[in-house]
Amino acid sequence: QRQCSIDIFFVDWEKEVQGDEDKDRADGDGKEAEKLPNVSVWRSILIANEWCEMQATRHTDVDFTLMFLLLFMAGLKYENLANPQPDENDLSDGKPNVVIRFFVTCLWYVVVILIQLFY
Repeated sequence: QRQCSIDIFFVDWEKEVQGDEDKDRADGDGKEAEKLPNVSVWRSILIANEWCEMQATRHTDVDFTLMFLLLFMAGLKYENLANPQPDENDLSDGKPNVVIRFFVTCLWYVVVILIQLFY
């Protein structure tokens, strides 16, 4: 089953080129050339193809993110920032607050993701 779906419509704002090609497309009186657009259909196909390729690329590495998250949380003991204590420099073990632990984990996750995006 699909959880969600999306329809994407591309609007090509390229201006039509007026030139000698209009004369070749006309059937003698020039009215047919006014009806036909002078924009190549290949342009639309190539734009849609580039969009699909951009959607398939990952901007961050999951393994890198999880390893550095593990380094910060367990290795550097930043998971103890979630302990209900008045001193943020005291990283001793204790019973963590669930809400603060979620915030600390999300904070370091976002930091690692931003480092990857800017690097």
